[in-house]
Amino acid sequence: MLGSKIRQTILNEVSKWIYYSVILDCTLDVSHTEQMTLIIRFVCRASGREPCVRDKFLGFGHGNDANMRGKLVGVQSRMFNMNPLAFFVPYSTHSLNLAVTDAALSCKEAVTFLGIVHEVYNYFSASTHRRFVLKEHVSDLTVKPLSETR
Repeated sequence: MLGSKIRQTILNEVSKWIYYSVILDCTLDVSHTEQMTLIIRFVCRASGREPCVRDKFLGFGHGNDANMRGKLVGVQSRMFNMNPLAFFVPYSTHSLNLAVTDAALSCKEAVTFLGIVHEVYNYFSASTHRRFVLKEHVSDLTVKPLSETR
């Protein structure tokens, strides 16, 4: 109930302004389930102040790129039905990211390096004591797992 009330408060705030966009992004979670985040970005202007851009997180959902882009039955088509002036802007950098990932995987040295980085992550993440020792000696570095597209 609280989540619904917060979401409704955000939508009421956004409805006062003219310019807004809906941002949907998908990523795999730890269990390799695709999670979609829903964010609304809008331009607001308090009286006597400069306009400012605000982002508000609306929630998580299950989804994938095909569901978002679908011109006939996806989110894109539903948005156009609600607002014919809406337009879809794909995240074009994602394609470049995938191309760079594929290029890196075709290089033996890059694969070896990334494999070593992954083993370092496994070593430090397997033990809270090791993680503590790492943080003690390297305070401005966080060990994170490799991501398929990052």
